[in-house]
Amino acid sequence: MKLCRSMVKSRFLLFLILTTREIASSQTTTTNILGDGKREGHATNTHSCDTIRNEVPKDLTFITKYGFYHKYTEAYGIPIVSSERVSDRALKRACHITRFLFADRYDVRDAFYKYTGRFAVVGINEKTTDLPEHSNLPSWYNIGYARGLGATLVRPFSSGGEENILCLKKDRYYKDDIFFHEAAHGVAEVGLAGGVTNLYERLKRLYIAAKRAGKWNNTYSITNHREYFAEGMQSYFNNHREGPNPPNGVHGPVNTNSELKEYDTGLYNLIKELFPCENTYHWCSENAAGSNLKMNCPVTKQPDPIGYVKATSRPICYKATGRSPGIFKIPMSGKIIAIKLEH
Repeated sequence: MKLCRSMVKSRFLLFLILTTREIASSQTTTTNILGDGKREGHATNTHSCDTIRNEVPKDLTFITKYGFYHKYTEAYGIPIVSSERVSDRALKRACHITRFLFADRYDVRDAFYKYTGRFAVVGINEKTTDLPEHSNLPSWYNIGYARGLGATLVRPFSSGGEENILCLKKDRYYKDDIFFHEAAHGVAEVGLAGGVTNLYERLKRLYIAAKRAGKWNNTYSITNHREYFAEGMQSYFNNHREGPNPPNGVHGPVNTNSELKEYDTGLYNLIKELFPCENTYHWCSENAAGSNLKMNCPVTKQPDPIGYVKATSRPICYKATGRSPGIFKIPMSGKIIAIKLEH
C-alpha cells in the first residue's frame, strides 16, 4: 500500500492508493461471500418498474441469502432491491434508470443479467456498509463520500443513495447524477467486460490515447478507464455537473453531449455505438427512461480517432486532488480513496 499526502486549500487529504494485487486480495473474501456464478436464463425485454414487491423472489438466492433486502422490482429481469427503509419512489426511479441504460443492446443487457448483475438503493438513513455486499469494506467508506459504488465482475453490484436518486437538495452530490454514474460502471465493468469484450478493450485503448493527448487533465475522468467511461457517460447524457476552467481536480468545463463530442470524439463515438437507439435520458423525472423508449436497435460501428493506441498493462501513476468545496468522488475500483482530514 502506497501512502501519499497532498494539501488543497490548507486542508490535508490522505490518499490510499491500493495496488491491483491488494484490490484483488481484498475482493477474494467478497467473492466467497457472494458466491456469484452465472444465472440461468436470459434477460428479457420487459419490466415491472412501477410495481414494488415486499419480498425478493425466492429463486434469486444470490440476493435472498442475506436476509437484508425486503423490497424488489426489476427491469429486463435485472433486480433492483433495497431494505424496507427505502421509499418505493426511489426504487421505481432506480428501475427506470436501469431500463434506460440497458435498453439499446441486448448483448450488454444479457451479459449483465448472466453475471448476476443487480442494483441496490442505500436508504437516506443507511450507511454504504449496511448493504451486505459492501459489509466487508473499511468503515471509512461511511464518512459520507461513498454514497454509491459501481459493479465489477467480482462484485456485480452497483449501489446509490436514495437522496441522489430522488434529486433531493440535501444530497451531498446534488446536481450530479451519482446513481447513474455507478450504474454506468456496471454497464462497462460487467456488461462489456463480461459480454462485449471488444468494446471493453477499445475503451481502455481510448483512455490511454486520451491521456497521452493530454485530455481530461486535473479531472476525475483521468483516474482510470473506468472513471473515464462513467464520467463520459454523464456528459453524453447531459446529467453531469459543470466545473470551472481550468478544472478543479474533479470537474471541468466539459459536461454536455455537444462538448464531449468536440473534446473527446473517440469516447463520444464509443458511447454512441453502445447506445444506438439515441433515447433521451430524463434526469430527475419520475420515469428517467421516458414514455417512448426504443430498444434493441441496430448497431453502427463508429470510427476511432487518430492517435488510437493499443492497450498496455504498464501501470500509470495518477495525481488525485480534492473537489471543491470539500467533496470527493471515490473511484469505483477502490484504486484511489480520498479522505478529508482537518488540521
